[in-house]
Amino acid sequence: MLGVRDAFLAESNYYFQAGLAPDALSLGRIRDALKQRNVTSEELCTLRDLEQDKSSWYSKAKDMRDYSTHVQGVSRAYFLGGENHQKVKLKYPKSDILTKHHFILEFDDWLHEMEVLILSLRKSALAHYIKNNAID
Repeated sequence: MLGVRDAFLAESNYYFQAGLAPDALSLGRIRDALKQRNVTSEELCTLRDLEQDKSSWYSKAKDMRDYSTHVQGVSRAYFLGGENHQKVKLKYPKSDILTKHHFILEFDDWLHEMEVLILSLRKSALAHYIKNNAID
């Protein structure tokens, strides 16, 4: 899922003509390059806001990904009996709070949200590019 975000950052580098090398792309670096040219990107602001909002699906998914990549696997809770019978829920690393749904459904929700987000951001960024690079 974050690979999709990274691909969008590469697109943003192009659409907003930030001029960064492909191996130097990050949300902050693109934003800084644009800031030097007095350009802002609502799309990059949206990503930043989602990342900083600790209650957002994006922030939660990113925290789990970062934790599982850099620390250890994300803990899971397995349920036998009761209303959650046969569900497997993930524990958010920083709080030990369980996800609302079985982890497969949680991942499905996050993927859907990412698809909607990226399609919207891409449409907006492409419109910006076309507007600023119109050929007479």
